[in-house]
Amino acid sequence: LPLDEYIQHSNTERLIIFQIESPEALEHVEAIAAVPGFDGLMFGPGDFSHRIGKAGQYNAPEVAVARKRIAAAAAKNGKFAMAAGLFAPFGDLVAEGHKVIGIGADVIGITAYVKQRLELMQNHIAELPAALKPAARSPYA
Repeated sequence: LPLDEYIQHSNTERLIIFQIESPEALEHVEAIAAVPGFDGLMFGPGDFSHRIGKAGQYNAPEVAVARKRIAAAAAKNGKFAMAAGLFAPFGDLVAEGHKVIGIGADVIGITAYVKQRLELMQNHIAELPAALKPAARSPYA
């Protein structure tokens, strides 16, 4: 889009999504979903799994139960359910009622970018004559 059209669109179109990522929020998800004026609920499996003592265990039964409960609360209240990514099989997410599925996360994208840029710099350093190479400053280099 031309910049002026993009600015007009981005200043008039709003999508409000509440993220449920703690046991405390899950405890009240039905009441949260009933609040008018927002569009959808998104489950945060990473933070949720961490907060229940099962960091990164997206297949843990408690995580699956939370994911399904959030999707059901969204549907019951006319909101869409959003999955933060493919942390469960795609077919399961769709069958549970997830209408929006994120294709990535900022932290993953930034990490990949930084790794790529560091590799580029390391390659440039490796190509330098020995006299110009900087001394190693980290035991992790």
